[in-house]
Amino acid sequence: MDERSQKLKEIILQKYPSIRAFAREAEIPHGTLVSALTHGIDGMAWGKLDHICRILDINATDLEPVCHVENAMSEMEKRLLAYYNRLNDLGRAKVEEYVKDISRIAAYEEKTIIDKS
Repeated sequence: MDERSQKLKEIILQKYPSIRAFAREAEIPHGTLVSALTHGIDGMAWGKLDHICRILDINATDLEPVCHVENAMSEMEKRLLAYYNRLNDLGRAKVEEYVKDISRIAAYEEKTIIDKS
């Protein structure tokens, strides 16, 4: 059994009492699932693997838990990250230095109330 198949099997057994119980829940023949886990899930049809991973709430490519919407980046964060990723080491160091500087200024803090009197 390869590493990915072993990992999938462990995830299934963490959430279900047996492979058979999961196969029943996923409406996949038990023998098909056992064969895939034994011979490697990389040979399994993508649709079937995707179906299994959706039930388990994991990503089909890396078998890690799915990142849900509440943890997703905003459009501005994505845009800033894209700009940052285009920079070389010197540019990244400058951005970090600038962000550290302005984060120490109370007027730029998220929860600071500016007195307008």
